[in-house]
Amino acid sequence: MSSPASFSLDAYGPVKLEVAFCVHGVLSPLLANLLLDDLDQLLESRGHRFCRYADDCNIYVRSLAAGQRVMDSVTRFLEDKLMAQELKAH
Repeated sequence: MSSPASFSLDAYGPVKLEVAFCVHGVLSPLLANLLLDDLDQLLESRGHRFCRYADDCNIYVRSLAAGQRVMDSVTRFLEDKLMAQELKAH
């Protein structure tokens, strides 16, 4: 996950800094692919254009409003899916 930050250095001017933190283990990409396969199917069935690699996903929309609707829908889907997986594990 990266979080960009802008700051200014007197001698160099504005600088964009991106910091990435690795918080997943070696199995994370494999587990993400298994868990998120259903998300791929959902996005395909709705006709969305998207690109996903392991746990990174870009969904392409035409407007900010469409992006918010898709984000809300995907968030609900993932929360429901993760809750179901948690209940299944217990």
